[in-house]
Amino acid sequence: MDPRVRKIFMILFVVAVIATVVVYFVTDKNMKYTWYAGGTAVALYFLYRFSKQ
Repeated sequence: MDPRVRKIFMILFVVAVIATVVVYFVTDKNMKYTWYAGGTAVALYFLYRFSKQ
C-alpha cells in the first residue's frame, strides 16, 4: 500500500484513540459510546498494521 495512505490510517488511529478518551468523559462515562469509539480505533489500527507489503 502507498505510504501516504498508511500515514492517513495512522493519523486516523491516533485521532480515534483521543476520541475514545474524550467520549468516555464527555458522555459521563457511557460505555456504549466508548466501545464504539474504541472499536473504531482498533479497526483503524488493524488497517494500518496489516496494510504494509
